[in-house]
Amino acid sequence: MTIGILFTTHSISLPHTISILDLFLILLATFRLTQYFVYDKSAQFFRDLFVDGPHKIPPPYGIRRSLYDLLSCPWCTGMWVALCVVFIYFLIPSAWIIILIFAMAGAGTFLQLLANLLGWSSEHTEEKVKKETGNK
Repeated sequence: MTIGILFTTHSISLPHTISILDLFLILLATFRLTQYFVYDKSAQFFRDLFVDGPHKIPPPYGIRRSLYDLLSCPWCTGMWVALCVVFIYFLIPSAWIIILIFAMAGAGTFLQLLANLLGWSSEHTEEKVKKETGNK
């Protein structure tokens, strides 16, 4: 409601379209932020807020359980991250700089994942060939 009042009292108009480049930047920024919240060690402290004890057992029910489940699921987290990134993109015109930074980090993460996949594929092929030839 507060945002609605802001738009009506200050005559703020939202853009109605997103360029292909901006859409691609939003996509990469969303990818990176989702990876950060779901997988990165540096966000572990945040995920630990929703578990109990040193063994990191999720609560059986309640809001903390729901948030734990949300942060354990890249598809769920990605949806909410995308909502926030798009909202900020439309609300704050200068936010594209932050989105660009996260998009660049997202591109780097994506390239790293591709390199890992290529390495794993190569190792798998090598092991398969060793098994077929009988060499160890």
